[in-house]
Amino acid sequence: MFAYKKMLLAYLLLCSISFLLALLLLAPVKIIADYLITESQLGRFKLSQFEGNLWQGSLNASDQNHAPIQVQWSISPSHLFNEQAVTEVHINHGQSQLQIDSNFEGFMPALNVQGQLNSAEISSQLKLPNRAKMTGIIHIQHMILNNTPPYFINHLEAQWEGGRVSANNNSNQLPPLNIKLEQVADKLITTISDTNNQKSLMEITATPDKQAEVKMTQYLLNLTNQGKLSDNENDIVIRFTEKLAF
Repeated sequence: MFAYKKMLLAYLLLCSISFLLALLLLAPVKIIADYLITESQLGRFKLSQFEGNLWQGSLNASDQNHAPIQVQWSISPSHLFNEQAVTEVHINHGQSQLQIDSNFEGFMPALNVQGQLNSAEISSQLKLPNRAKMTGIIHIQHMILNNTPPYFINHLEAQWEGGRVSANNNSNQLPPLNIKLEQVADKLITTISDTNNQKSLMEITATPDKQAEVKMTQYLLNLTNQGKLSDNENDIVIRFTEKLAF
């Protein structure tokens, strides 16, 4: 009789936990957000237009000065056992659109990012050094983010369609550029080259001690009308080390 009561209590406890878990997962996302997210965590942003639940839903994040950011997501736990994305997130803001997919490699989340960013929208909202601004769309063909410090990024292939870059009241029109980033051993190497002729403009090598070695070619100086230090456009003519903020 005692064993029967013990088994019944265990069954009721399991049912209660299952009910509460289902209630949480199927509850409207607005209720969850109101309960878990505070205004101090959101900063200047406000959340609105909630739809769906934790499994699948959408919301808008906005402030007083910019167009709302639209976020949509879906979660598929069954994809843990195959190569399909467990989580899909779509972010839209003006001309910027990102698709973020996640899977699990050794039970560690990895994010695959594709889409495009409007550099004018991004640079206008960031406090860049020397009042830097730029125009043109950046197309992200492939980017992999993971939970591995210090870089948290493993690979990037992107193309900037070209446009105007300005800083300290100086402005230059640049051609389309390829941007590649690769983690090699303990270094993160970024290369920027001309899409049309593949000539190198810049190479940045970051190291775990939060230093970055920057190399600039004569070709970059030619494009930005910064003078002539070599007759060979492929020569590295400027080299310096910069402290990283991450």
